[in-house]
Amino acid sequence: MNYTVTENTSIREIIEAVQNTDTSDLYLTYQEGSFLKKFPHHITVINKILAHMGQEVSIHVVGDNDTVPGNSDFHEGVAPVIAGNVGGSEFSQTPAKTVVTEGLNDSLTPVTVNDNVQNVNLSIENKEPTTRRSFGIKPKKLIIAVVILVLLGLTAGGAFAYYYLPRGTVVLFVAEKTFERKLDVLVKTTVSEVNLKENIIPGNPITVEVQSTENFDATGHEIIGEKATGTIDVKNFTTTAIRLASGAVITSQSDSTKQFTLTEGVTVPKATITQPTEDTKVLDAGIISVSVEAVDIGDQYNLSASTRFILGGYEVSDVYAVNAVPFSGGLTKEITVVSADDQTKAIEQLHSKLVADVPGALDEKLSDTQRYQVDSIENATKSAQFSHEVGEEASSFSLSMKLSSTVISYDHKDVTSLMQTLIVDAVPKGFELSGDDDPVGVDKVETVDDETLKLSARISALVVPILDTDKIQQELLGVKPNDAEIILQNVADIKGYEVRLWPTLPDFLKSFPHVKEKLEVLVEVSQ
Repeated sequence: MNYTVTENTSIREIIEAVQNTDTSDLYLTYQEGSFLKKFPHHITVINKILAHMGQEVSIHVVGDNDTVPGNSDFHEGVAPVIAGNVGGSEFSQTPAKTVVTEGLNDSLTPVTVNDNVQNVNLSIENKEPTTRRSFGIKPKKLIIAVVILVLLGLTAGGAFAYYYLPRGTVVLFVAEKTFERKLDVLVKTTVSEVNLKENIIPGNPITVEVQSTENFDATGHEIIGEKATGTIDVKNFTTTAIRLASGAVITSQSDSTKQFTLTEGVTVPKATITQPTEDTKVLDAGIISVSVEAVDIGDQYNLSASTRFILGGYEVSDVYAVNAVPFSGGLTKEITVVSADDQTKAIEQLHSKLVADVPGALDEKLSDTQRYQVDSIENATKSAQFSHEVGEEASSFSLSMKLSSTVISYDHKDVTSLMQTLIVDAVPKGFELSGDDDPVGVDKVETVDDETLKLSARISALVVPILDTDKIQQELLGVKPNDAEIILQNVADIKGYEVRLWPTLPDFLKSFPHVKEKLEVLVEVSQ
């Protein structure tokens, strides 16, 4: 390989040229004023570096008598100790086994460099001292090169940081809208699975019995007492005997409200006539005593003695009665009794109480998600027994009642599943459900028959507008804040937005991230 050494050629450039050509012979030609020409020790340096890098090269120097490198300080027999890094590889002062030839007038004189040699002796007549320089690079140029490299590194690092490090988050706020749908759902005890096509869910009949015994106050009033009794003498002034049956009524001659009845039947003998003298006749009435009893209770029937009574159907001149002894035993008093109204009210009150207890009894038999309509419960009284009859004297009484209640239950999860499935297809275009926990309610329950209920179900779903966040993200990449504001203001169906950028930079350097993974676009529901 032929290589011309110019005024500015450096050792590094020579080594790189050798590496690029992979040559084993290097012929060096020096131009006038070449820096390296004045310092022949560079040949040894090149050899050592190439040997350290594993490349064995024979170096041949070609030139005129006045241009052949050889006048150097090598006459002292001391080669410079070289250590450093070239082309990314470390090297030391141990020389390689390389043959070097120097030529004068095209005649080559071989010079041998032995292993582990640190002193090189060159037999040159004209010895001139030379100034040693490292790798042939001028200090001023080296400083400039270092400064340029530092500036380039800072510029590249700044550009990298500006492009890759910024992060940002954009939050788009949207408003939820309520979307409601109603549907009639049938609950049937004859099915076991949800039928989406016919809007039918399975039902389960539940029966419970509740019973209780309660005490109630008696509010009825009744007058009770004893009938007055006594004995009367019935007098018959007719000439015919009179038959009075038991229960025949006699009435006080002075007070027609005071009546009595005979306690037994009697025959009153006829009157007898005697004539003590021819001109005098005496009529003796037939008399008989009989017991009587007042027709009603009360002490007003306790009549005094010598009270005259008349018999119905007879003239008082023919027949009458009189008591020789006062009547007695008649009395009255007011007592509290159980009335029919008391029993009716007791039934109503206890029935209402038991009906109120039915939901609690049903809840104990149902799971947390099972539902029923209270209004659809069918209640039947199985038994009702009073402790006292109507009219019986008592200040209070008790009632024992048993109630049997039946209702058709359904699982609210089935209603929710049915409604949420149906509402998906009904969401307005451009919107989506805000969540999957939309409230489902049942407004009305009607009993169709013993096996079927009809539910008026309702679902209130929250929907939000659908935003193309990928498109918005792509539009915001790398833009300035002012341009981003215009982009965000033109996004439809949002209530507002929030932008967070990192790091905080001066306004003229601010921009949104350039890398997609560094910019996050979120959608949140505004409160």
